[in-house]
Amino acid sequence: MEPMPFIPNPPQIQRARLVLQRFVPAELAYLSILHFAEYYRTLVSKEIGDPTIETTGINVARDRGIRNAITIRNGEKLCLTIGLFTKKEAQSVIWLSVTIKGHDQGWSSYPEDQGTKRGSWTWYTMTFGEDTLAATPERLATNIHAEFATQTHAFAWGRDSEMVKHIQAGQPIKLWAHAR
Repeated sequence: MEPMPFIPNPPQIQRARLVLQRFVPAELAYLSILHFAEYYRTLVSKEIGDPTIETTGINVARDRGIRNAITIRNGEKLCLTIGLFTKKEAQSVIWLSVTIKGHDQGWSSYPEDQGTKRGSWTWYTMTFGEDTLAATPERLATNIHAEFATQTHAFAWGRDSEMVKHIQAGQPIKLWAHAR
């Protein structure tokens, strides 16, 4: 099991900033040194499962020994909600990263699509504040068509990205898994 990284709490960050400000200007302490060291408050939301397709009544995730698996037959499932932000928290987000692990159903009647994302029946979307999904939300990631091996999709967005700019006070970030 991988050790958890050290995540400073707000009082620890404040103390570090005050110590640094004895030696360097406040802007340098916060905007350069602490930012470069990535010494800031971090909100971590753990994965809750491995989205899979249940075929012919067999739960493939359970059979593969995957804990907390999410099985989707048809439709969508909310996989993760990252809380409601205060205005100050929403404005102070400087980095958003998402790692998704999942796979398509592992078989297909369309051999010409195998090995591509064309015709994949599993994909992921992210919404900001909406209680329900839009009719056709933009895909965040798509699994490889008919590939049973688990794939990892990793994304990171900085402060100036459109994804981080979507974060608003009082609106949660939601990650969805889809299958058809």
